Amino acid sequence: MSKIIDVFKDYKEDNNLINAEIININLYKKSKKLEIELKADKPVELNDMITFEDYLKEKFQIQKVSFNIQNNNNVDDIDLSEQIKNDWKDISKYLSKNFAFCKAILNDSSIELAENKLIVKLDTKGSEFLNSYKIDKEIEDIIFNLYGKKLKVEYKEEITEEQIKKQEEYLESLEKNAYNDMMNEIKTQSELAKANQEKQENEEQENASEEKTTLIFGRNKNIKEQVLKISDLTTDYGKVAIEGKVISVDSRELKNGKTLGMFNIYDGTSTITCKSFIEKEKATKVLRKIK
Repeated sequence: MSKIIDVFKDYKEDNNLINAEIININLYKKSKKLEIELKADKPVELNDMITFEDYLKEKFQIQKVSFNIQNNNNVDDIDLSEQIKNDWKDISKYLSKNFAFCKAILNDSSIELAENKLIVKLDTKGSEFLNSYKIDKEIEDIIFNLYGKKLKVEYKEEITEEQIKKQEEYLESLEKNAYNDMMNEIKTQSELAKANQEKQENEEQENASEEKTTLIFGRNKNIKEQVLKISDLTTDYGKVAIEGKVISVDSRELKNGKTLGMFNIYDGTSTITCKSFIEKEKATKVLRKIK
């Protein structure tokens, strides 16, 4: 079996992982995922995994790296409990790096080892959300790769009435700010729309004979992807759907004859800029409909 240092000669990090033997490696281009199974004679640190994962993502232009590391890091339950407690903040940061929503849920969490279970104590409601994204499996894999132990991860929500009150107040403030932002945007757009109302009405009359459809641009109006909040989006997501209000539209003609259409969408949590390359003869109609 070849070692990482032999196969990936341009990986220049100096750590225990570079001498690990590669048992198996699979690259899935369609899902942009790489699975790699390794055998390490020395304990692997979390930072070793992070630097190698970043290297693989850049080298193969992928979004996800899945490790399976067999190592000889034999520790008893007492030492294991202390090691995980010492590393838990770093493990939480690593999870937040790949799953942005974990930052809010795991930020002040703690752990407890009970037999073959790793109990993650949460001070906020979020266990259902973590389960839906199979974060327990992610944690189990990390524990196995770092310490060579198979543990079952369970969540325990320990929330006081004071914490619940603070969460409710925080959510209310977010909703209030989002509502105010939305109303300000609506007011601004209403003023702009009023100034261009006559022009739009004329254009709509000219195109009254066109086939009525909810599809503005694309091949199919049937959207099957899960609708996500803009604030939850990360580079790890593939194809997704968002739902919100178009708050501004702009365009620019390109040298190749096409038009670059740009518009901002606000969904109450955040704003995102969308871009599309539109054929010149379709640009005016598409941009008008987006407005």
